[in-house]
Amino acid sequence: MRIIYGDLWTYSILDMIKRVDQGIEPRVVRLPISELRMTDTIPLRGQFEIHVHDRKMWIIGNASAPEEMMIDDWLYTLKLLFTRLEAGCTSYKMSTGEQGGAVYLFEREGEMLFLSVFRDYDRDSLEPIEDWQRVPMTYESFRRGYLDFRRRLYNELKEQAPEGYRLYFKEDLPAED
Repeated sequence: MRIIYGDLWTYSILDMIKRVDQGIEPRVVRLPISELRMTDTIPLRGQFEIHVHDRKMWIIGNASAPEEMMIDDWLYTLKLLFTRLEAGCTSYKMSTGEQGGAVYLFEREGEMLFLSVFRDYDRDSLEPIEDWQRVPMTYESFRRGYLDFRRRLYNELKEQAPEGYRLYFKEDLPAED
């Protein structure tokens, strides 16, 4: 598994709230990631893709603006998945939480990990995404892909957003994962 991201940017939620309070229509003003600060709740956005065996995983996001993927949410969600699998969990389901969004099912069988992707129409019915049912990969491939993504993102944020990278990384990463 390989995780690709790029063109990171952010915006200030506090600025959007201030605009609403002033009766001005809120809008997202893109800021460079160097503007990340611990004093503001600031989302991390950018391009984001997950590849399994050189196939781009079906990801629900802002399809018309793929550079607006919620990288902070993906970092958190993948961390939960990694933690659960490392603890011995054999099945883990994660959702985008949006109607019409995606549900991802990871099933671990020994050293193999299987990924299935579904479209979530109304929380009661899941539609399997063709060609994304029980896609196999080794657990080690997932593990290396996640840890590599986490390390690259940590290094980039620490360098370019020294006043805000702790929003996403409460502790320094070990020298080697």
